[in-house]
Amino acid sequence: MRARLRLLVTSVSSAMALQAPRVCVIGAGAAGLCAARRCLERGLSVSIFEQKPALGGVWRYEKGGVMYRDLVSNLPKEVMCFNPEEPFPSDFNSYVTHAQVHTYLQSYAEKHQISDLIRFDCQVSRVQRLHNGWKVFAKDAEQGEAEMGDFDGVFVCSGHFDKPSLPMLPGLQRLVDEVGVETKEIRAKDGRLPLLVHSRAYDSPEIFANKRVLVIGARDVGREIATQAQEVSIVDKAREASERKTDVVTVRPLITSATVQENTSVLLAFADGSSTEVDCVVFATGYDYDYDFVDEDDVPLETEDRRVFPLYLQLFHADYPSLMFLGIPHSVVPFPLFDLQARLGVKYLLEGEGSGLPPPAKMREEIDRIDQERRAAGKRDKDAHYMGDKQWRYDMELLKLIRMSREGRVEWQPEDRPFLEWLHIARQMYEDGGKRRANWPGAPDDYRRLEYRIVGRTWHVFSADGELLTTGEGLDPDIGLDEAVEIIARLEDDAQPVVEDSAVAK
Repeated sequence: MRARLRLLVTSVSSAMALQAPRVCVIGAGAAGLCAARRCLERGLSVSIFEQKPALGGVWRYEKGGVMYRDLVSNLPKEVMCFNPEEPFPSDFNSYVTHAQVHTYLQSYAEKHQISDLIRFDCQVSRVQRLHNGWKVFAKDAEQGEAEMGDFDGVFVCSGHFDKPSLPMLPGLQRLVDEVGVETKEIRAKDGRLPLLVHSRAYDSPEIFANKRVLVIGARDVGREIATQAQEVSIVDKAREASERKTDVVTVRPLITSATVQENTSVLLAFADGSSTEVDCVVFATGYDYDYDFVDEDDVPLETEDRRVFPLYLQLFHADYPSLMFLGIPHSVVPFPLFDLQARLGVKYLLEGEGSGLPPPAKMREEIDRIDQERRAAGKRDKDAHYMGDKQWRYDMELLKLIRMSREGRVEWQPEDRPFLEWLHIARQMYEDGGKRRANWPGAPDDYRRLEYRIVGRTWHVFSADGELLTTGEGLDPDIGLDEAVEIIARLEDDAQPVVEDSAVAK
């Protein structure tokens, strides 16, 4: 009897050891869908929690949401796909609408059988650390907060384009404190706009018709408002002050004071002694990272000054690497980066110390080294997640770790060559698009009418009239993959970074 009992206990223990790791994915936007797909292909058990009633994240347009009505991507679809095996439909224009991106994500979810794994209208409220995993709580309108289960790993894919960033601005802060800033939806009352709004509330330019507007920051919202407004003033530290670019748009220096005029307008004074009166001030100042469902007393996590700390490789929590944050880097081509991050995260969940990642103490040391180098170079902590042309080196670092064996060797696979060939072309097209984009507020967006094409190992750019503008070459087919990785990761002094990825143009 005892021998049979010992055999039964041994069998149950072996079965538990072989049980697929359970993974929680928070968010069913592009990053969450990608994480789920990569978990499923490696046999992991996946549960996805999405606070909205449908998938898509920021790409799902709704009134009062982050996405605005007329958004068109600022990256061509030829570089936006997750990987070359998941292209956008060929009949889409190169610069796609938010509805087309949403269609792409819906098709991706259906293809990889993800949709049935998503629990909608379910907002994760708490991620609690266990001895060897995580307990997740969520809430919905009907049941309130409830335990969702225990998980071996958590992919945080909730995005960072929801909590408006309202930086302290000398000359304007007192008015912000007194009046408040509208962040949900812009509504006119008796023909008057809210005095202060954040671009998160922006949906379409018509409401600004014949209005005088100040835009803080030079994102796409300023260009759109300029199509309707009587006057648009731009305050942006990266722009040359007092330089008039169009009959409507003027670039201003820093604000020195702001005073409400009869509760209907704001009188603004600037550092050069000039002044102007506006009907509305729009804060196009971006978004803050916010993960309030992570208990900082339980899991140290800092998000101040647009920096998420401590993250190793801008992905793994350095103390508890099975807690992973996808999509933290910005000014990147997002979808391929999500895909590489997800693949490496899944590898870590399956292989742990054998995945090629250092132990937590070494992760902390590496984070400290990078922080010291950034500060020594005079760069701000808020730039910690900015990548621009450095994203390609980051992508290659992720890919090499994905392919690293337990012995510490990079072992390339046959499917890596077509991926690297595509990514090399994608980098060239990304930089080509950056050079064609007019770098001043209120500029026309003619570049969005261009068409990009990949034909074999070459790529082409055509005007709206079909004129061939540029042709580029892919990788030499005779080079090895190690050399291909070095070529893609190489930093170019003249590379033109995209200011933001497509989802945050406002």
